[in-house]
Amino acid sequence: MSKDGRSAFIYYKAGDRVLEVYVGMSGVPEYDMLVAPGELDRWVYPPIAPLTEAERVEVIRLFLSWLGEQGIKSDFRCP
Repeated sequence: MSKDGRSAFIYYKAGDRVLEVYVGMSGVPEYDMLVAPGELDRWVYPPIAPLTEAERVEVIRLFLSWLGEQGIKSDFRCP
């Protein structure tokens, strides 16, 4: 995670590919952060490319698991 004030990017790396998820600090007590879910569907490096359905399912599973391990309450829900 790379923080910058009230926002951050969470990075997921698989081999040489990188996925970037923008998040913001929540202003309500039920969430610690708000997630931009549309960013969980494309690799941003090396070339921008969509995730396959299998990759998307796995990334979402890992992302939700990581949030739980960090104790982060988020507005993100499985689509």
